Amino acid sequence: MASNSILVSQELTNYLIFALPIFFIELMAAVSGTIYLRKVPSHNKYTKYFVWFLWFTLFIEIVGTYAPIAYFSEYKFFSFIEGTIVVRNRWLYNIYNIIKFVFLVYYFRSFIKRKFNNNLLRTLILLFILTSVLNLVFTDVFFKFESQYINLTGTFLLMFSIILFFFQLLKSDHILNLKRFLPLYIAIAVMLFYLCVTPVSIYSEFFSASGGNQLFVDLHARILLYSNIFMYSFLIFGFIICSRTKEY
Repeated sequence: MASNSILVSQELTNYLIFALPIFFIELMAAVSGTIYLRKVPSHNKYTKYFVWFLWFTLFIEIVGTYAPIAYFSEYKFFSFIEGTIVVRNRWLYNIYNIIKFVFLVYYFRSFIKRKFNNNLLRTLILLFILTSVLNLVFTDVFFKFESQYINLTGTFLLMFSIILFFFQLLKSDHILNLKRFLPLYIAIAVMLFYLCVTPVSIYSEFFSASGGNQLFVDLHARILLYSNIFMYSFLIFGFIICSRTKEY
């Protein structure tokens, strides 16, 4: 019994060792963004929304820890969720993922001036919301799994919006001073993050440590950790550079 308690404690400790660096770097990015907003009063209103989104993401991440903490503690913590439909936090992240992709696409859409591309993105966003909700309603993924439909279609839509954003950037005056253009840092950070994480996440539901796939589980965890650290560090770097030189 004592050895089992030690094992549970070790698993919970390992989870916290993995999660805490992500929480810390997310907090630093949100704080850096807030400092940027204070130092650059002329910031774009969508950049302000992006900083608010960073704080919202941190809040969701903290709330979502209830499930792994309960599981790794054998429900000594949050015992009231044991045996309920919310025993996993998949429902929370399925809702968050829809909000996340819609917001990020809208963010990059705000910089696209060509009317056709702008309207196209708006139509695709509406279709994404509709089909994502239908996917959650008419399948059993909402409480059990993280919807791979939302992750995959959301990533494709996001990549498409970033590509249109880059084309718009090439035609604008911002190309003359990219170092001071904060949305470029955001685009690069987000694009590289999802190019690294999405391919691995698609298969994550089919591999588990209990099924003899510990190597894949460890790989997935490390990719998530390092990708988060890179993305938020790059965002922090962008906030610092642009707050010192005044956004162009």
